[in-house]
Amino acid sequence: MTRPRGNPDASPHCPICGYNLHGLPSLHCPECGHKIQSAAEREYAEWLAPANAPDRRRILLDRFLIVCGLACFVVGAWLTTKGMKALPGISAYLRFRSVAGSTLLSLAALAYYYYCEEDMVRPCVVVGVLWLLAGLGLLVVG
Repeated sequence: MTRPRGNPDASPHCPICGYNLHGLPSLHCPECGHKIQSAAEREYAEWLAPANAPDRRRILLDRFLIVCGLACFVVGAWLTTKGMKALPGISAYLRFRSVAGSTLLSLAALAYYYYCEEDMVRPCVVVGVLWLLAGLGLLVVG
């Protein structure tokens, strides 16, 4: 039997029974069966602790606001097309180009915030409300 190199006291020991865990292939103590956590597992467990865990109510509120913002976006785009029909001198082709172009710019802005800023709540609400206001304004004018 070969002796492990270095100081045997520096080897990891089981926190339950004190068994020397040097050179074991698994993360279970063969003496008492206790599961030994690696440093990465301990760090992950600490990160998941209640102090670091995201608040469930906050997540639900964020999702609700995103859905509301996207609903305002859809309704606002629909109202915009309805309001533009009532305006004289605007052809169907021009209506389509202006609404499609604005929609693509809005979706591009949302994609930027999703991929670069990782925050979708404020952009979705702002874009949705702006589209809703634009649609309502065109309906009132027309």
